[in-house]
Amino acid sequence: MVERREILDFSESCPQFCKVYVPDLSSHRLGIPPHFLKHFTGVLPYKSTITTPEKRSWHVELKEVDERLYFQEGWQQFVHDNSLVFGDFLIFYYGGNAQFYTKIYGKNGCRKKVSGPAREIDKEITHPQDNQTVEQSKLISLHQEVKFYDG
Repeated sequence: MVERREILDFSESCPQFCKVYVPDLSSHRLGIPPHFLKHFTGVLPYKSTITTPEKRSWHVELKEVDERLYFQEGWQQFVHDNSLVFGDFLIFYYGGNAQFYTKIYGKNGCRKKVSGPAREIDKEITHPQDNQTVEQSKLISLHQEVKFYDG
């Protein structure tokens, strides 16, 4: 679910970690580095919010699996709405109080901006777990809608 909300006080001095998006490993969930857990000060934020610079937000639940913490419930929607593809680079900033802020960079090294809410074409794109394929024309059309800018 995408909603507009105010960005809390995030800055470069906030605790942060980065990840490269690899669909085979992170389309269903994304692992938070074990060393990053110290920033939660003993209380794991099982219900969190991820916000982009465009002030779009997603509610994403964190789940422990085999002593690791993952963005899980809601993560697939975040992936879909931001048109993440292999090689995209994400930086997550933790502002405390279960609030994450993220910047997404494409393979070209520039910050990636996906504008607007999900469109009708987005609804036709399926996730890998559905064991369905995406028509090439839909993929091309979707990639043409993604805008990149330096940032």
